[in-house]
Amino acid sequence: MRRVANAPASELFRFAGVNRIRRSTWREALTRIINRFLKEENKLVDERQMSAYEFTLVLSGVAEITPELADALYLATGGDIEFNMRNEVAYIQFDRAAATLRDAVSSAIAQVEGAGIGVR
Repeated sequence: MRRVANAPASELFRFAGVNRIRRSTWREALTRIINRFLKEENKLVDERQMSAYEFTLVLSGVAEITPELADALYLATGGDIEFNMRNEVAYIQFDRAAATLRDAVSSAIAQVEGAGIGVR
């Protein structure tokens, strides 16, 4: 992350997504800058506390891999998957960052079931 404290005002405004400032909106603009900075700081802390996990989910309700199914699962999971089928058994391999293995697996299950394609 860039050093925000010593940046010129125009760069701070751009960082916070503020394009034009009127005198009446200075407080709002500064609030947005501070909130954006704190959000970026929290993101860095969260990333340091996460570990990478590799695991496999076996799917039920899948007779064959279709492009529509593969696209829906890829979008639902954020793309950290490899979708395969062996001996008529469909499975997804995940490479996922999370605080714990339980968090990684439960979020993967929720995303697969929430894809709205009848896969469990």
